[in-house]
Amino acid sequence: MTSLVDFYGFEHKQPDEALEDLEARIDEAVQQRDPHQSRTVTQFACVQQHQFEASLFADPAGFEVLPDLPPDATRALGSVAQQFATPEEINDHRETAPGKRIQSIIPSYHKRLHGPLAAGTVGLETTRASHPRLHAWVTHLGSL
Repeated sequence: MTSLVDFYGFEHKQPDEALEDLEARIDEAVQQRDPHQSRTVTQFACVQQHQFEASLFADPAGFEVLPDLPPDATRALGSVAQQFATPEEINDHRETAPGKRIQSIIPSYHKRLHGPLAAGTVGLETTRASHPRLHAWVTHLGSL
């Protein structure tokens, strides 16, 4: 069993807790709650540091499929991405979360409608190449 957890919204995080330690706590809690102690449950969590929209910064050209895209949106989104080592790190304040950044550049952006369109254009391989934690999780899934 696996789970992808959004660190930003996780209620039980500790200040300065490493994501790997949080993943271990989640795994342990799930295994302790297994009502079928006679069977083995393999659980591993993947804690995504920031919002889903961070993955869209793997290739800002993915936004070009959206309707009503402002003229310099792709360049502006690329500029945001270049400020960070990986898109997984894009979020340094509540007001600068990945979704808020996209919304400020593309006012017509709607997460549930446009997010999947952009993600499908960016693709999993491009996203994995720029998201080391997500890549490790998907690799682990593939090894099972």
